[in-house]
Amino acid sequence: MTAMASAALSLTGSGHLLVYQLGACRALLKSSIQIQHVAGSSGGAIVAALVSHNLNLEEFAQDFIQTRGRGLSLLKEKLQSETTIQGPLLSICTTQCRDGQLQVFDFVSTSDDRLLQALEASCRIPPSFHPWDIISSTRSYADSEGIRMDNNDFYVDGGIAAPAPPTPPNLRRILISPIAGQSKNNDWRISPASSSCSWPSIDLKHNFGVDASFANLRALRAAMGMTTSSELKVWYQRGQDDAQRFLEDTF
Repeated sequence: MTAMASAALSLTGSGHLLVYQLGACRALLKSSIQIQHVAGSSGGAIVAALVSHNLNLEEFAQDFIQTRGRGLSLLKEKLQSETTIQGPLLSICTTQCRDGQLQVFDFVSTSDDRLLQALEASCRIPPSFHPWDIISSTRSYADSEGIRMDNNDFYVDGGIAAPAPPTPPNLRRILISPIAGQSKNNDWRISPASSSCSWPSIDLKHNFGVDASFANLRALRAAMGMTTSSELKVWYQRGQDDAQRFLEDTF
């Protein structure tokens, strides 16, 4: 058994399968593990903001499942209409349009006006995006494809430059993703179990290993919105179950 430690959550890009991360985070927050920092890319950035602002994950999950989307709009409504309490420190990952490099925006206050801009940027998939961009070296995007931040630069989806967001090196990283894969370095990982029918793992940026498997292809289909409310409910419960299994096996 491993002693409880301070940890940081790394929430990968997840699309509609952010419900998996909602379920996993809900289970972690009910445990005694100490979460001091949470970082997110794309769909994971929405979940990271919910966790950092101590918003009701169960309520958000049910609203998202019912509407089968509208994650960013739902989050905006909650941030603007509900009283929030600052929780773990928050980092939102984006990709700079001009050079494809990672840009992380950190937030220490629930009233920071830049937050909604950063979230919109982190979730903005540029029209010229190609899946190979996540694997290959960095590339640039037209400013017109991105969101302008207060530094006058433009940014797009954080999952391009940081499919698995980096976290402070002094905290143990818990990577949470609906995509199956192996843990890297000293990371803990909450993901669906790897399939027995898979090809060699693909290593993406920031120590994010992904199984090349039919199971992950089905997960990517769901992440892109080709899914039903019933399937999203299953993924939400799966996230809770996988997180609970992680807690039992690790602590």
